[in-house]
Amino acid sequence: MPEQYDEEDVSDVAGAESWILNHGLQMSLGFGDPKGHTPRVRFDYRWHNNSHVEDGVSMQLHFPIN
Repeated sequence: MPEQYDEEDVSDVAGAESWILNHGLQMSLGFGDPKGHTPRVRFDYRWHNNSHVEDGVSMQLHFPIN
């Protein structure tokens, strides 16, 4: 956790829920060795409670050129 949040109480569940609703949530799942020389793939899911921010799933492919 960044030092700027050292003074905050992270055990406050209501506060955490409010923060997520205000800032959104992104989860990522990756397959492949990030330090290897083989292709790898990552799936991202983004959710936000505000209607002006798009929710969605994206996929990234990485092909090393080495």
